[in-house]
Amino acid sequence: MKPTVMIFVGHYLPGYLAGGPIRTIANMVEQLGREFDFRVITLDRDLGDSAPYVGIKANSWNEMGLAHVYYMAPEMRSLARIGRILQDHKHDIVYLNSFFNPQFTIKILLLRLFRITRRVPLIIAPRGEFSRGAMNIKKWKKLAYIQFAKILGLYRDAIWHASTEIEAGDIAREFGVEASAIHVARNITSISSVLEQNSNFPDLTRNGREGPLKVCFLSRVSPKKNLDYALKVLSKVDIPINFDIFGPREDVAYWTACEKIIAQLPSKINVTYHGGIENSKVRDTIKQYDVFFVPTKGENFGHVFFEALVSGVPVLTSDQTPWRALQQENVGWDIPLDRPEAFVAALKSASSWDTGKRNEVRELCRKLALRKSADADVLAANRQLFTRTMTLDFHGTPK
Repeated sequence: MKPTVMIFVGHYLPGYLAGGPIRTIANMVEQLGREFDFRVITLDRDLGDSAPYVGIKANSWNEMGLAHVYYMAPEMRSLARIGRILQDHKHDIVYLNSFFNPQFTIKILLLRLFRITRRVPLIIAPRGEFSRGAMNIKKWKKLAYIQFAKILGLYRDAIWHASTEIEAGDIAREFGVEASAIHVARNITSISSVLEQNSNFPDLTRNGREGPLKVCFLSRVSPKKNLDYALKVLSKVDIPINFDIFGPREDVAYWTACEKIIAQLPSKINVTYHGGIENSKVRDTIKQYDVFFVPTKGENFGHVFFEALVSGVPVLTSDQTPWRALQQENVGWDIPLDRPEAFVAALKSASSWDTGKRNEVRELCRKLALRKSADADVLAANRQLFTRTMTLDFHGTPK
């Protein structure tokens, strides 16, 4: 019988507005779903939506690919209801996709603390929440919760899933977790998504550039993704740019602040907001652009950067993601956020590329994405995360 992993995540397929976490879990299920019985508990609607998904049974189990998914209506997210789901369905591991999420992390931990549910091995995946940039957003509130959690022992005996060694360091720094309790396994990507793009690019027949540089921002509109920084960079660029923004307006006040910056941009910078787009349209959208620009304050992985590379588009981002040494690979730039002039220079450089250079970069982007997807060690490390967790006691030592 396959071990059962109970996964709690705020949003899941067929949703797409919540971004990377959906793709992370979907890829894990796709690649490991024949070895583990994945049971996903999630909301019955996408991020910010008032209506549930069409075609699913709310407050019930649904088959979704290789997983069984329980789509929970918002009014059913009580401690008692979540506790009942955990009690009624035997499971070997609980996997939580956030450190701070009050509904799909903290409630589960309280149920464990008060022994309302059976204590089984626990995995916490902070998903970049401990990066310096992410921690600086509502910092004091987060630090207060961390101290509260330590006093109560909410995360005692957990195995921590870090997507990179960088994130492992963030977890150790912010929560004081011992290295033995942290398991590093990079997020799984789908090799099929790279192969599907093999011959599906728009033609580049022109020499030089006709019209403005086409730049794309595709992510949630929130302080962590740093759209306001991107707009301030654009205000310093002296070349024509069409800047298209895709993604849900997660933080309304933040979007209002961004709109004020947009209103003051020079006329040669044309900004258009398109809203969120479905996962199935992401690659076809990105591949129409010359540069993918998301100067994030911190990512544990950043699936959207993988999507840009699959789409053959160079990435312009901060140095707060695992996507590093992009310039050495000739597939983009990863730049410290205290160097806005370097972001300006990168955009000007991309605007000077002729067709030959753009084709060369496009192919290098694809090759890097394929190389990352074909890494068998990534799949093995994720498999080991679950097998290791099942063989440890609640103090991180072998049974």
